[in-house]
Amino acid sequence: MAEYTTLKDLDPDEIRTEYDIGEVVSIEPVPGGAANSSFRLRGVKDGGTTDYALTVLDNDPASAPRLASLLGRLSGRFDTTALVRSRDDQPAVAIGERVMILKLWVDGNVYPVFPADLLGEAGKALARLHALAADEVIGDEPLPSPGRRLTTERRSHIADFADRAFADWLTVRLAALDDIQSGRQHTLIHGDLYSDNIIVRENGELVIIDWETACREDPLLDLGMAIIGLGVVEGRLVPERVEAIVDGYSAVLPLTEQERAGVLRDMVELSALIIAFHRYYRHNVRYPGSPAADKYREMVGIVDSLADCALHGR
Repeated sequence: MAEYTTLKDLDPDEIRTEYDIGEVVSIEPVPGGAANSSFRLRGVKDGGTTDYALTVLDNDPASAPRLASLLGRLSGRFDTTALVRSRDDQPAVAIGERVMILKLWVDGNVYPVFPADLLGEAGKALARLHALAADEVIGDEPLPSPGRRLTTERRSHIADFADRAFADWLTVRLAALDDIQSGRQHTLIHGDLYSDNIIVRENGELVIIDWETACREDPLLDLGMAIIGLGVVEGRLVPERVEAIVDGYSAVLPLTEQERAGVLRDMVELSALIIAFHRYYRHNVRYPGSPAADKYREMVGIVDSLADCALHGR
């Protein structure tokens, strides 16, 4: 299994040396996250107390500076966590072999099932992200992720999957969606808008966090990912939830009837296939024996449940 950072691996004095946050009086692990380790850290300086979110890039430390730079450029343009730069004005720091970024803590709630009455607001938030000038936000730096679509190298692993029925299902369906594009200009996408990546403030405002899968892509693929992440309950897409997400998105960036009733359905399926691949590969190939080894099967049921939604593809 991947070696994740634990409390015993963190030295408060080393963190205080890198960041001007005063005395570190507490560090608590934050549950969740498949790739990185996160902690809530409290600093006391000049009599004031400030909480921070510390993320250690366990699986891809090289992505930390790029991810932090992206957060810095999003600041003031989009409602997300605010980056805290180091004493040396660096967006990310290395302490020993661990590379980490620090952000201000955001108070609020994270729901296992995203509230139905806020799904429209989540759709609007995603559309506002897509409406940003991508070049200004992304800049010339490569993003932490190579992209949400499966590369040729990634897809080559499918032939070796032990679950041959799943491998055949995935291969056939991916081939049918190889060239799907909405025709919209590619922009910055989040790529993983699940409920655990949205903090709901007490006033109902939404804060989008965890940008490890951000990349430049077709915005409707991101909408498809969000429908999977927020529109599913007990392994099935719920038509009313899907409609609320799409209506919210379209209120900011209107969708054509062709997009809404055609290409979006295919983007939702493609999103499910991409997620299914990553779940299988991560939990059965890279880290066999994982308790989440069967989690990929959920995506098969989600693709089947597309027939119940008012989304029609090919």
